[in-house]
Amino acid sequence: MRQIALLPISFLLLASIILGSGVSLGATSIDQQSSSYILVGGQYGRWFTLDQSPRLYKISLTNHSMSEFDVGTDSGAVWSGGWNGSNWLVSGWGHFANYSSDPFIDGYTDGQSNVSNYLNLYASEESWHGGDVFDMGWNGTTWLLSGLGSDAINYSGSRSNHMSLATFNDSDFQDLSGHIPKQEDYILYANAWNGKYWLVGGGYLGKGRLFMYNGSVLTDLNSSIIRAVPSFRSVQSIAWNGQYWLIGGIGFLARFDGSHFIDLTAQLNSALNSSNPLSSRNAVNSIAWGGKYWLLGGGAPVAIVSLTSKAWFASYEEVNSQFKDLTKSLPTNVSAAHVSSVLSLAYAGDSWAIGGYENTSGMLLLFNGSDVDDLSPLIQNQTTYIHWVGAPIDPSPSNHTISSTIPTTSSKQTSSSIHTSTSSSIHTSTSHTTSSSTHTTASHSTSTKTSSETTIGSASSSSQRIIFYSSSQFSEDSNGEWVWALIASAVIVLVVVFGFSYRGRNLEHSRSE
Repeated sequence: MRQIALLPISFLLLASIILGSGVSLGATSIDQQSSSYILVGGQYGRWFTLDQSPRLYKISLTNHSMSEFDVGTDSGAVWSGGWNGSNWLVSGWGHFANYSSDPFIDGYTDGQSNVSNYLNLYASEESWHGGDVFDMGWNGTTWLLSGLGSDAINYSGSRSNHMSLATFNDSDFQDLSGHIPKQEDYILYANAWNGKYWLVGGGYLGKGRLFMYNGSVLTDLNSSIIRAVPSFRSVQSIAWNGQYWLIGGIGFLARFDGSHFIDLTAQLNSALNSSNPLSSRNAVNSIAWGGKYWLLGGGAPVAIVSLTSKAWFASYEEVNSQFKDLTKSLPTNVSAAHVSSVLSLAYAGDSWAIGGYENTSGMLLLFNGSDVDDLSPLIQNQTTYIHWVGAPIDPSPSNHTISSTIPTTSSKQTSSSIHTSTSSSIHTSTSHTTSSSTHTTASHSTSTKTSSETTIGSASSSSQRIIFYSSSQFSEDSNGEWVWALIASAVIVLVVVFGFSYRGRNLEHSRSE
């Protein structure tokens, strides 16, 4: 019997070896993490008013203590932020120098600001003047910033609102706004990275824009998603779970695997309260993946004044493609509010952070999968809107299962190093609904409508650099993991065979005695 006991011991030793070597046995990295705090960004003061002040807080998830960060300006707003595994980058707009307003990006490490820049510090940022950085996506070495600019592109032409795009790496800022296909008076609200390319989306109200960017080529996906999703309007949120994208916006929700779009709008609407379906004024404002299921939230879009918006949130399980309306879990004060909306979601490991607003106060909730804890009293008297919540969870939930194909280029980019194309290989799956159209503005600037349909500008003459990195510099070696997994499987088989054969010989020997 002593010899037979060696079998489970062998399995324990083998398990220790496998775990020690870092071999994944099916769980993603995001499942194994838990955050001790969240960052919360927004503003005090109503949109489109003179008195708007940025707010940024760090809130402990253990004792709910709170500390405030200085974002370097007394007026403006915090729109978004991102975590790269060791540092935070937070963005928004404020009043700086001789400009009525300008975007800013602030970097934080351990609660201390390590980068505090209004983008006017960079010559190549000129087209962003008067605009905003609404979102950022991290690819392992470089941030992609997206938003709105209100100055002339490439130092020529008249000032006008336009979609803005740029890369940022420490002190390197490069404006890509002139390369955006069909440049118009829209806003790029969202972007995210999947290990291979960024997906970037935006628009305004009834008009949507979507394209992918792999570091050298901008591919316009509008015609493909419009065929699949008739209710496609402005894109407000984009997220990746390691296998496919979810893309949400005003009046629609879509799934995209890199080749096929699938319209999920009708499925989500059937799960939501019949009195609050997605519409021209009801958007999917935020999407977050938690390792096992998605969480989605919405209501009126960010910086869109609504008199009737009702906050909602729901889960989506990929296994059975089932939506579940969780809105009834919202606190009574939120559900009873005259106007409310969920603007941001973040997975924090043991819980989800939910940010938004109710009536004239910021809303902050924690959802543990079944119950909601209302943290709004912490920030209610100091905020009017919570635009963004973030948790320091690994920014790559798929463990980089899709390797990058971004090419290495010269650190000084020329006008020919970025190309535009229209996708012709995207397939669609359709359903039916209607769309509407309207006009753009920012929460702090006056809109000037432009109608340039084919503008593809040249690279900026600025000396600022844009740096692209090869996949070997930031992708994990997934092939190496497979090798270890195969070796581990072979060892398990040998242990099982050896264990049972040894047990058989031992029993036979016992009988012979």
